[in-house]
Amino acid sequence: MSEATIFRALGNQRRLMLFRLVLRRPYCVQALSRITGLTESAISQQMRILRAAGLVTATKHGYHVHFAADASALSDVLRDFITEATNAVFNPDACHCAGTDPVCHCGGN
Repeated sequence: MSEATIFRALGNQRRLMLFRLVLRRPYCVQALSRITGLTESAISQQMRILRAAGLVTATKHGYHVHFAADASALSDVLRDFITEATNAVFNPDACHCAGTDPVCHCGGN
């Protein structure tokens, strides 16, 4: 899944709250409704978006669907960001404000 899709899915307060809950352990819609006070319909809608982003899996147990976090997609994206940040090198030649501003605000001097 794309980074934008994952961050868009987690950019909603309700979905972020639900994702944090299912990170701890799997929950069915009814349990999530009792915990959060949201309707079962609202939870189902939010979980559908989290599933489409690859952040949540659903397993049917009888009449109930249990949702669990699949944090591998999120950890892959975060690992990519950490790698970029770790390997980032300031290139003073790429900075154009140093010639016009006595104090460069781009990460250099």
